[in-house]
Amino acid sequence: ATSQDLMDAMINNEFDRWSYVTDAAAFDQYFTQGTYAGHGFGIRFDTDGALRITFVYPGSPADQSGVTRGFEVLEINGRAAGTINNIDEALGEDVEGVTNQFKMRNTEGEVEDFEISKSEVNIVTVLDRRVIEQNGQKIGYLVFNNFIERATDDLKEAFSFFAAEGVDELVLD
Repeated sequence: ATSQDLMDAMINNEFDRWSYVTDAAAFDQYFTQGTYAGHGFGIRFDTDGALRITFVYPGSPADQSGVTRGFEVLEINGRAAGTINNIDEALGEDVEGVTNQFKMRNTEGEVEDFEISKSEVNIVTVLDRRVIEQNGQKIGYLVFNNFIERATDDLKEAFSFFAAEGVDELVLD
């Protein structure tokens, strides 16, 4: 009956967690304009079963709230993170103004409460680029996050930086 019904009938949810259906406007907003409505962080369960913040976009609602990479999400809207099967569903619609309550353990081990509302987030494709000097070598370190249209220019800038710094090797994260 709908595009989503067709997708649901075709995929094996156990193995395919990346396929989805979107409309042209949402596709354009994300891949061409490089924006989306959200909290501005990546989130995933680590090997120990803890739900972790994997990155935070600069200037995003999460960034403005003081959330950083490595925080452990203990609760979302009063529900223990380990009991949530569908994180996207728990966070609600990706529209501006949707607000969620989080209980998180920061990187110093302190537990903090956050109320973060979704708003328009600018996607940053190169989350980090720097030069590490070790044993007389200059090692470029690049954290690449997203294959969207603006990634080409961001990667050109990062590699121009590495060339100017005389990088010998590269670590791509």
